[in-house]
Amino acid sequence: MQPPKVFHWIITLQGGSAGPRTFEGTVLVESDETRQEIYRRVVASTSEESGIDEPVVTFFLLESNQL
Repeated sequence: MQPPKVFHWIITLQGGSAGPRTFEGTVLVESDETRQEIYRRVVASTSEESGIDEPVVTFFLLESNQL
């Protein structure tokens, strides 16, 4: 099994009457995880931390953090 890799993400969420808000961060990705699993994890954690209920995702980017 390969060690986890660090990926950088950027996401824009919109919910309720609030305008769009953009967030960014990094996430450790195991070799057997899919892009969809990471997307769902980032949406869930970001919406929970920001207090945006039932967010609409208007932008999502996931790339290796290593240049």
